[in-house]
Amino acid sequence: YMIFVTYLVLQTSNQDVFAGGDVAYAPIYAAEGEKGNIGHWQLAQYHGRTAALSMMGRKQPIKSVPFFYSMLFGMGLRYAGNTQML
Repeated sequence: YMIFVTYLVLQTSNQDVFAGGDVAYAPIYAAEGEKGNIGHWQLAQYHGRTAALSMMGRKQPIKSVPFFYSMLFGMGLRYAGNTQML
């Protein structure tokens, strides 16, 4: 599939094209702006809102921290941050 490199407001090098979610290679706030691709439905939802505001001229830089959670054998696991910084 295709990946689109974006700026902080999810705009690509083409001013009329915005990208978010699984196809966005976007800055990661928790990684000091280093770009990455994170496939998570809540991040995609946040990217959609941010891109829509940017399209309407109300540009807001993305400031999300990657996270996930899971339940396995009755135990909960939660993680937030960026493992590339370790």
